This record gives sequence, structure tokens and C-alpha cells, in this order.
Amino acid sequence: MKESNDIMRIEEAADFLATCKGALRRWASEGRVPVVRVFTTRMLFRRSDLEKWLAKHKGSTPNNARERRHLCPRTKAKSGRP
Repeated sequence: MKESNDIMRIEEAADFLATCKGALRRWASEGRVPVVRVFTTRMLFRRSDLEKWLAKHKGSTPNNARERRHLCPRTKAKSGRP
């Protein structure tokens, strides 16, 4: 039987893969990473599936900060100009 800690929410899975939620959501929608869909909108991830995926796709996730920033752009602070 699977342990309950094998199931991760998107936040936990993104941390596990060292990426952001947006990139992980995009990868899951494109079928690039294994996902368990709940009610068609909620995404859950099995740790065991992600570990297998990582082993198979070693080097597929961005390792350096520059690549991560490209995949996970932050919203820019407003400059205060109209």
C-alpha cells in the first residue's frame, strides 16, 4: 500500500524538482511529467513517480538559477510611474 506522504501537492512537487509551480503546471499539462488529476483542475504528484521521472530525465530540470528564472519569471515590481 502507498504511504500518504507519497502524494504531493504542486507546491511540494515543485520544491522537490527545484522548479516553480508555473513550470511544473505547464509540464504536467503538456504531459512531460507524471501527474494525478483530481476533478480535472487539481494536480497531485506521486513522489515515487517523480523520482522515476527524474532518474529517466536526469538533467531535464534546470539546474542553474538563470535557466530557472527563464522558466519561472517573477512578476516585476511596479516602478511607480503612470
